[in-house]
Amino acid sequence: MSWVTGFGTFLGAAITIVVSVAVYLHGTRKDKYQVDIALVSELRKKEPNRYLVERLFFELYRCSNVSYEEIIILMNHNRPSTAIKKFATVRRWSYVFKIKFENGTVRYDLCPGFEKKWKRFSKYCLVFVGFVFMYLMMMYFGNKFLITLIKEIDSYSHGGVGVADGFSGLFTVLILFLISAMTALFSILSVMIFMSAVSSIHNAKEIVRIHNEYPHE
Repeated sequence: MSWVTGFGTFLGAAITIVVSVAVYLHGTRKDKYQVDIALVSELRKKEPNRYLVERLFFELYRCSNVSYEEIIILMNHNRPSTAIKKFATVRRWSYVFKIKFENGTVRYDLCPGFEKKWKRFSKYCLVFVGFVFMYLMMMYFGNKFLITLIKEIDSYSHGGVGVADGFSGLFTVLILFLISAMTALFSILSVMIFMSAVSSIHNAKEIVRIHNEYPHE
């Protein structure tokens, strides 16, 4: 019956983890809903607090470098949910454009360093090269980590490993793991920044197009 007991323990642990994750996600959605209400309430005031509006918007969408004026434009957009989604998707990882309201319509300006195609292309290439470099580093140190880990496990299994050598081997494995994890993290960040930067102008154009093509309801 030992396998039954083991399976029951595993199943109980799995259910506990699933329930914990579900409770966390529910709490997160509830918190965001409350922040959303607070943002709308603040904007309804005659003189909204600019700092509070920017802070609440950041809490909702995790976008930095978003001005009060941009938030007002997005909230008053003819399709605010769509506009905010397209805006936040790219602004969360890069800062390529700024939106503005001019001559009765929504427009966008490219940030310094992105006005010309060759400048944009050079920045895209730089981020891509950074990704390739971090990816190669991740593969190198990840391979070193696995080889060292297997070697240490084999040494322990055969015995005869001193305390000093054991701690030294464990420290080496830990350092290689941390370097592998960091390079993997930077690789993922490089990909997100690259995709965000490339998609930014398209999303900016879509924000403008949707506002102009669909009337305010």
